[in-house]
Amino acid sequence: MKDANASQLTLPKLPYEILTLILQEWFESTGFNFKNLIKVSATCRIFRTVLHENIFWKQLYPYTLKHYNPQINEYYYKKSISSEAYFKMVVNKKFNPLTSNDPDRVFISIQNNLPSINLLEQISQELKSNKAFMLDVVEIDGQALQYASPDLQDDEDIVSCALNQSYAAIGHISERIFDDHYEAFSLEKDMQPFLLLHYEYNWSDVSPQWKQDPSFIGNVLSVLGDTEIFNGTLQRNLLEQSCKYITDPDTARCLIAGTHDSQEIMPLSLFSSNMQNDPDVVLDAVKVCGDNLLAAKNFFSDEEIVSEAVSNSNFTADTEPLLKYVSKELQDNDDIAYSAVITRAGSYEFVSDRLHKDQDLLELAMSYSAMNFIFADSSLKENKDLVLSILDEHAELRSPWFLETLPKMLRSSPDILSALGT
Repeated sequence: MKDANASQLTLPKLPYEILTLILQEWFESTGFNFKNLIKVSATCRIFRTVLHENIFWKQLYPYTLKHYNPQINEYYYKKSISSEAYFKMVVNKKFNPLTSNDPDRVFISIQNNLPSINLLEQISQELKSNKAFMLDVVEIDGQALQYASPDLQDDEDIVSCALNQSYAAIGHISERIFDDHYEAFSLEKDMQPFLLLHYEYNWSDVSPQWKQDPSFIGNVLSVLGDTEIFNGTLQRNLLEQSCKYITDPDTARCLIAGTHDSQEIMPLSLFSSNMQNDPDVVLDAVKVCGDNLLAAKNFFSDEEIVSEAVSNSNFTADTEPLLKYVSKELQDNDDIAYSAVITRAGSYEFVSDRLHKDQDLLELAMSYSAMNFIFADSSLKENKDLVLSILDEHAELRSPWFLETLPKMLRSSPDILSALGT
């Protein structure tokens, strides 16, 4: 049987990097108890060697290493073990590094907890006002600028570093810096949609201020072409307000048609005059809802668009008939008139004089609303047989007031009076 001790990996055989990692993790697990660390260094030659090298300390004290840059070995070791105040804080107890004023401990804690940068709410005001420390932090996450002191939010170096890391930090800079660099920020704002489109840049990276800006949202929609970037977080009222800033016809058509997932349709009236004058946009809009034609006055004479509109105007029957607004020429178009009457019975009032003489159209209109007889041409009202047929079919018209709609020659007709029951 093989001797177990023969296969045992002893400390001297471990790579130096592994020994360093072991000691670092153990030291951290003790709550950075330097008293125990000193005992280890005194009893173990290998660990004492590790502790005398900066490779051990630079990961535990990155802030100190960067900003004080000591040139001698054992700097951190000697500095730490000579601090009586530090001994009292760390010996035999753990502590919350975020509530301390130790920049190294706080910095490492932030690194280990990314992306939960809101941990910075817990740090002391002293660190929030420490320029060197906050520079290191905003290099990790620019949005950490929101936790910096007001003076640092007005510091050009801090702001520049934060914006380079995340442009979302723009929502946390001072008014002075924003005003001084407004033109540059405006240009950057215009570029954001293209960052969202072409780079690994998410809606969460965008400044909170811009997320509430309808013109910015409209620009994003125009460039990206859809609402997927918002992940369902965009409120409808903001989407409605942003529609007038959309410059891309395809995007407008998609929003109007409601082709996006869980997306309600947007009425054409919300969009700019450029979109309302685009024939493809208007055509798609009236296919969804005919009443969108009311926002496109320049197309009241367009036969294709008006035909689609009147064919799809039955969704909002409580509004006035579209035929009232179209050109006289199209009010005299047989196909358009028939479609309009079918989808909205009140359209019969606005057909041309010629079509008011069309008995078939009258009968169709009255099948939806008997009151349409009022608008028929006198030539149809003088047709006694037609009037009797109408009275026989529409009991709701058998009333004395109906006589007032007839020509005088029929008002005294015994057959008519009999049909009316008078």
